[in-house]
Amino acid sequence: MLKDPAIQVRATAACVLADAAATLPAGVAEVLADALTGAHDEMRVRVAYTLRSIHPLPDVAAQALALAASGEPGDPRVAAAAALAHHRREATRVVPILAEALGDRRTAVRISAALALGALRDQARDAAPCLQPLLEDEDGAVRMHAAIALGLMGALAPERRSLLDKALSDSDPRVRSWAEAAAKALDASRAAAR
Repeated sequence: MLKDPAIQVRATAACVLADAAATLPAGVAEVLADALTGAHDEMRVRVAYTLRSIHPLPDVAAQALALAASGEPGDPRVAAAAALAHHRREATRVVPILAEALGDRRTAVRISAALALGALRDQARDAAPCLQPLLEDEDGAVRMHAAIALGLMGALAPERRSLLDKALSDSDPRVRSWAEAAAKALDASRAAAR
């Protein structure tokens, strides 16, 4: 079905595989990796998100995602970078892609990029300042996910800890709550490192 000429059939197959990722037979990840080279953006995005669900990620799939992440700017590139971040692979390659995606006009892309950076934890610490504009975004969900990402990144340099200050007094209680949790996590990880 992943090679069917109709995009709707291929996209549906990718979604079904994502739902069953935990029980997929051997070799399916390789077929999905091959589908990342297709010409249809929506299909490549769905395949990337399906590969995000497969654990452990076979090397051939990681290599295909890395190739897709280095492609033309757009949704497939961000989806591939987010999938690699989820598996904590290729951090040096995907952090700049995800940092760039933080500036996307679409809320879902900004949130996805923030969470993917958070998933990379300490490997994405240098991108923490890129989350500053998201902490000031007009959308409370974006601000909340930026605070979550900072908390996931672990101990930040003291000057970067100030990124959370504005979020700690945000008008949205969800943002304040996650900023407080992030601040506690940062303080705890800093204390543990001493």
